[in-house]
Amino acid sequence: MISKSIWPEWREFPPLLPDKQKDDNMKKESKSLIWHYFIPAILFALGIIFIVLSKPVGDFLTNYAEIGWEHLLSECGIALIILSVLTLTVDKLLKERLISELKKDVFKATMGYLFPEEIRDEVKWFYNFPLLATRRDYFITIKRIDDQYVEVITSDNATIKNISNKPADIEPQLHADEWGVKDHPTELLELGYKHKDKRITDSDSKNKLINNTDVPGTIQWAFGRIKLASKNNDGDQIEIWRKLKETKGKNDNIWWVSIWPTVNPQIRIDAPDFDVRVGYIGRIERTQIEQYEKNAYRQPGTILPSQVLVVRWRPKEQNAEKEKTEMGRS
Repeated sequence: MISKSIWPEWREFPPLLPDKQKDDNMKKESKSLIWHYFIPAILFALGIIFIVLSKPVGDFLTNYAEIGWEHLLSECGIALIILSVLTLTVDKLLKERLISELKKDVFKATMGYLFPEEIRDEVKWFYNFPLLATRRDYFITIKRIDDQYVEVITSDNATIKNISNKPADIEPQLHADEWGVKDHPTELLELGYKHKDKRITDSDSKNKLINNTDVPGTIQWAFGRIKLASKNNDGDQIEIWRKLKETKGKNDNIWWVSIWPTVNPQIRIDAPDFDVRVGYIGRIERTQIEQYEKNAYRQPGTILPSQVLVVRWRPKEQNAEKEKTEMGRS
């Protein structure tokens, strides 16, 4: 059984309210809107009245004009009109900014109060993730090369969304290791992305792809940074896909380290000659990897950056020999 999180939906603060409380809040908000527009209208109308009264009509205001009331009423009318405009615009903007800042401060103050000082920075780090992988699928194929090595083709594709209130940068890229097996180098098979109906791949954009080999034994292929709009603009998103060929040992493993919070990652494996295990390295108490179809696995919930999915394999005959030896001993 998967326990439900006590946290509200991503970036929703204050937490979501029950329906009745929502209705009460909507009524209060409509009353507030009425007063917000009613007061500036009254001020504007009074300003017009004062300006009209400042013009002498017959003998009615002649005496007042002689003692300076005409000028005073005119100035008061202009001031009231200016005040009505400021009340309708600047005051509203200032209040919205103040409420926004108060929400941030209240959250920070609450988190600072609830959590021990030693872990407050980690809570702040957790809350400030700007990107979320709403979908991520991994695929792995393992084939024999000889008695020592196997060819491992790994690919993944993901949809990454900006869940923050500010623009966020992302760089479609792939890091890999060069294992030094003669005649079997690590190869990039595919790297691409789709953003705002613009599709870019490594094959048609060689000039845009950076191949970085500065660190011995590692390779990085990367496109430039892409800016994703904030969630206030419908949460800009990007699709990224990658494919890599490596040569590894016949008894080996692959680790995928998450760099974004990722919802329900899935793994499919094609390795008929091998016994394969899929694992998760993260919080011990959470539900572990589950197999939902043949050769298909998923991790329930959302994994965080630096948490790891592991695929471990070994030849089937190796396991058979091991079981035979153990049976003979028994």
